Amino acid sequence: MGFGGQFIGPTIKATTGRRTVIRFHNKLNEGANVHLHEGHTPPEHDGHPKDIIEPGRSRRYSSPNAQQGATLW
Repeated sequence: MGFGGQFIGPTIKATTGRRTVIRFHNKLNEGANVHLHEGHTPPEHDGHPKDIIEPGRSRRYSSPNAQQGATLW
């Protein structure tokens, strides 16, 4: 499993103070979830382990991106 053939996922460059919105579409044959480690995101956009996205379904993640620049994963 991975993101577009990548193991960890793509690099997303974002500007502090500019809202970041990501749309994840699950093309796998099983449920999956997405989580940004160490991101200052609202709980409903944090990707809890039980927040499963079923095959063929999509989820929109939004963050105010108010934290200082950092390398997150």
